[in-house]
Amino acid sequence: MKNLFNFTPYYSLLPKLSKREIEVLVLSSFGFSVNEIALELNISTGTVNVHLCNAKHKYERDTYGDLRALFYFKFYNASLDFRNANN
Repeated sequence: MKNLFNFTPYYSLLPKLSKREIEVLVLSSFGFSVNEIALELNISTGTVNVHLCNAKHKYERDTYGDLRALFYFKFYNASLDFRNANN
């Protein structure tokens, strides 16, 4: 199965994470379930959970919601920087 997403723009947002951890986090942040992420990335649901758990620990977050909030914050700020640079 071919991935529907281009994850490249997200890889630099959270440099402590591996590319796969970013991919899982992006899909989770977009509202995909663990099962949907596993199908999209052709990995097991257990692997999805491991990637989320590793990402949470690398950024010392207590919950997955906190981790997603960090991603949204980084993504929003990167979007602002891009818009400001092009004005």
